[in-house]
Amino acid sequence: MEAVANRPRWKIIQFSVNESNQIIRIDGKLPAHLTECTGVYFSVKTQLDTLETEIAEIGEISLLFNARKSHPIHDTIGFSKVPTGTRPVFKKMAAKLLPNQPITGFYLDYGKTTNRFGNFLPYTINIYFECKTAEPVKNG
Repeated sequence: MEAVANRPRWKIIQFSVNESNQIIRIDGKLPAHLTECTGVYFSVKTQLDTLETEIAEIGEISLLFNARKSHPIHDTIGFSKVPTGTRPVFKKMAAKLLPNQPITGFYLDYGKTTNRFGNFLPYTINIYFECKTAEPVKNG
């Protein structure tokens, strides 16, 4: 069975933050049949026992596509203990993709995820990419 062209596809890149103020190098790849990224969503996958219910900015992320020729994302990531109960809202972007080119960049932790004793709480972040494909993809 073939999927319809331009049907959304998702790719996830995951990384862990283990130290306060840590800088993490991001180096990933998207499948060659994807031709454009239309959105991105960041999710903190760890339940953090912070004093605050919400932290507007726990770190900064920068992503580059197509051998660093395209820089569509430079943003901050926040954290909330309260589940939204809604479907994730992807930040819109329009990044045309060249086949087999890496996604590179960095994440800088701001050192704000601490417990009531002031100790840093490690966490994991998922980056969800919403992409399009221009050619049919065989399923199953």
